[in-house]
Amino acid sequence: MRNRAMTMVEVLSVTAILALLSALMYPIIRGQIGRAKVAQCVSKLRQVHTAIMLYRENQSETVPYGYSDEMGLPPQAMYTLVQGGYLTREDVTCSLGYYPGPGKPGVFHVFWSPRELGSAAQQWLRYVQSRKEKAVLVTDMNHDPASSIMSSYEEHLGIGVYLDGHVSVYRKTGLMYHPSWWDDLGGDE
Repeated sequence: MRNRAMTMVEVLSVTAILALLSALMYPIIRGQIGRAKVAQCVSKLRQVHTAIMLYRENQSETVPYGYSDEMGLPPQAMYTLVQGGYLTREDVTCSLGYYPGPGKPGVFHVFWSPRELGSAAQQWLRYVQSRKEKAVLVTDMNHDPASSIMSSYEEHLGIGVYLDGHVSVYRKTGLMYHPSWWDDLGGDE
């Protein structure tokens, strides 16, 4: 009986086939990981919305659309919700998204401002009175490590939760730090 070992050509052929298969599978796996990150952040934003609504219920005499304090929105947003026990620190960050610096998870962003900030509070008042239930409350802008939210020419991925509770995912160009970027034009949920 003759012992037959693999030749160098056979070893190289198997290696080439495995390399080709992994190269074909990488984009598919990478895409699934990206979608899983978005799904996790959508879930967290829904939790944040629920916490905000619970916080608003605990405030007395709130109005549906007005200054943030009149609406019963938390004055220091996420900090107030965590300190009040409505959420945990992990609930208010996109733990799988882009981190703006080492060890700094991307915190969700809010558009309302306390009344004492003057013009920013006036902008919120005009915005929420014009958009009503379609006003964006909290956004996640942490999914594009290669783009700047200050760039209006780059495509951005953003997730927003609205006053009525629905969550939309957008991929579009523009200034995502501006509330008009979040106008609900049929983003994916």
